[in-house]
Amino acid sequence: MTFSFRAFSLGLLLAGSALAQPAGSDLFSRLTEGERALLLATAGVSAADAFRPGQLPSTLPFRLPTLPGQTLVGSVVKPETTLVVVRSTATPEAAQLAANKALAVEGWRDQYDDPSEGERIFAFSTPAGETTVIKSQCKPGVPGSLAVSASAVPGGSQVVYSVYTFAGMSALCPASLEWNDPAYQNYFSPGRGVPSRHPLAALRATGMVLPSLPAPAGARVSPGGSSYSDSSYATYATVRTAQAPVTVLDHYLGALRAQGWTTAAPKRSAEGLWTVALTARQGGQERRATLSVMPRTEPATPGGAGLNRVDVRFAVGDTF
Repeated sequence: MTFSFRAFSLGLLLAGSALAQPAGSDLFSRLTEGERALLLATAGVSAADAFRPGQLPSTLPFRLPTLPGQTLVGSVVKPETTLVVVRSTATPEAAQLAANKALAVEGWRDQYDDPSEGERIFAFSTPAGETTVIKSQCKPGVPGSLAVSASAVPGGSQVVYSVYTFAGMSALCPASLEWNDPAYQNYFSPGRGVPSRHPLAALRATGMVLPSLPAPAGARVSPGGSSYSDSSYATYATVRTAQAPVTVLDHYLGALRAQGWTTAAPKRSAEGLWTVALTARQGGQERRATLSVMPRTEPATPGGAGLNRVDVRFAVGDTF
């Protein structure tokens, strides 16, 4: 399971207060009773000692990675969630990569068997103020999961480590495969012994090779989700660009042709939807796919003035 998050607003709130205070200063003594209550409620805690500017929690289930130019913003401890916030002089992408590499050395791994970065079809871009794409991680023998997000801030990035623990969750990894609490058990529970397997595994085993589609020059591309089965795969993205929608279509068709896909003539519906049938010879069989491009209209958004929105979809397999 892959997730994509915008800038962690709570982290930013805490960062502004924490960076202005030395690690040992009595932040709360400078606040009114109403200000203290509001800050604690915003942080999601009920006690001041759970809000730790410039400090780590007393216990952590992982060793905090050391990032380039790192400074500790602080931490927030909740009943089932612990947040640790740091700043780094590295870019969000570089900071997240360094953090994940350090965690991998300690035995942390992706909690779910998602496609590798090389199998992502639409290359995404991350506008300023948004975080990188993150994945839940787990470590055998450690209950719960860990997620690392990184967002752009002046001078580098802000990295948030989010530790999630839930009553009844097994210490197995992936933790979602078994639950000890009977309240969570039913006929469809993962703990019934069904192995975890990514739906793309069956397609990859037949020799299917997914294309890699770079973003159009100057475009902002964001994820729109994916759907899977044992015999098909579809993924979606939104492109915001100053280019005409037909230029976006031509860009992706050119990238597909360069990777061995044969393209039929584009068809356009009365609503403006372009659909192109694709074929490629892979794994000793002919693969069929479609590329769909739909121009959309939407209210103007900050920073989006003058940009066209185009929704794109690539689907391959028996059903598309």
